[in-house]
Amino acid sequence: MFRGRIVVPCVFVALMVILAFGSGVASAENSFGGEAVGLSVTQPSTPDYTAADTGALPGSGGSLSSSVVSASDSGDASTGPLTASVTGGGDQAQAGSSAQTASVLGGLVSADSVTTGATASCNGVVPQVSDTGLSILGLPVSGTLTPNTEVTLPGVGYAIINQQTSSAQSMSAVGIAVYVTLSTPLAPVGTVVDIASSSAQINCLATPSISTSQQPASVTVGGLIADQATVSGGDSPTGTITFNLYNNPNATGTPLFTDANVALVSGTATSTQYTATGTGTDYWVATYNGNANNSSVSSSAAGEPVTITSASKLADLSITISGPSSAADGSSFSEQVTVKNVGPANAGNVLSVMLVPNGTTVTSTGGGSLGFGEVYWTASQIKTGAKVTYTVTFKVSAHASGHVLISAATASLVNPDPSYANNATATTVTLGGKTA
Repeated sequence: MFRGRIVVPCVFVALMVILAFGSGVASAENSFGGEAVGLSVTQPSTPDYTAADTGALPGSGGSLSSSVVSASDSGDASTGPLTASVTGGGDQAQAGSSAQTASVLGGLVSADSVTTGATASCNGVVPQVSDTGLSILGLPVSGTLTPNTEVTLPGVGYAIINQQTSSAQSMSAVGIAVYVTLSTPLAPVGTVVDIASSSAQINCLATPSISTSQQPASVTVGGLIADQATVSGGDSPTGTITFNLYNNPNATGTPLFTDANVALVSGTATSTQYTATGTGTDYWVATYNGNANNSSVSSSAAGEPVTITSASKLADLSITISGPSSAADGSSFSEQVTVKNVGPANAGNVLSVMLVPNGTTVTSTGGGSLGFGEVYWTASQIKTGAKVTYTVTFKVSAHASGHVLISAATASLVNPDPSYANNATATTVTLGGKTA
């Protein structure tokens, strides 16, 4: 049987596919499905007929729409204006369709308007079906029929008004569905006519949680910092972490540092180290990039501050002298000079000096230099907590007598000292007499 398809020429079909948003690091997102059709007719031995059909929504989501001003499929069904749309994004998919002045099988079932909607979200599914001016077998039907109300069509088959099917993450609604199951001149057995059908599906990924810790939370300029992230919950999350370091608590602009796609090992990943270059507060953001079963998740923008302060240049040096309290005529004795740095910074270019007392001559400088009645030493650096010791040997002159003062001092030519009170010292040695 020849079955003509007539669609009034003024047909407007709008199609817009919007890819799921994303920039920077690629990440796993929910996937979507759905379709909306104003009118569809299927028969066993002829191609399907559709009008105002959005087509299938891509798994990446987006938006599809279609509309016609009228449609007719031979004597099977005819309508006035049809609209259909389907969208998917974020955590939900939605579909909707409507038909005006719909008639099926020569008016066996008709309606002034039929509207359906279907929403599938990560929180559940919701249908929407309404009609006005519904008539079945020439008899008006008022009120809203309960879902899946089946009405027998004698000699033809049956109709289902407000047809709904659903699962945890999918919803399908058809305003009027007519099934031809008996031999009739109106249409071949197996004919199915759907008026205003909407379906929506979503595949919601599990949502893991991410916890992070700065390594460390404070540092001086020139110090090394890193970030560590642990992903838990969800659906056995595996994959990678991307670490970004920003100079503001809103995590905007170009990151100061990025370490992308660091593999999770037993649920944890640590970034490579970054050298802090300026004072202030920087902020780590760690992003789990998701996988086939888990959505991506990021730490909060201001949740991981790292305080960076100026590196201290203060070096607190101290000096002490130790040796005998007396020395006989013509004898030799040694004094030990100890220079210590208690920090906090390493001391650079440290100069230490000891005055040579009267009545003595220096026979060993302990690695220093002798000149103008002084022994002096230079150290390129004394690290925090370290010390150096110099030993000077003196020979007492013949017939020397009295008390002599041996003094010493130290200072860094690079680093200021927070307390100069311990930068000089002195000891008294009694000269003269005979060796015991």
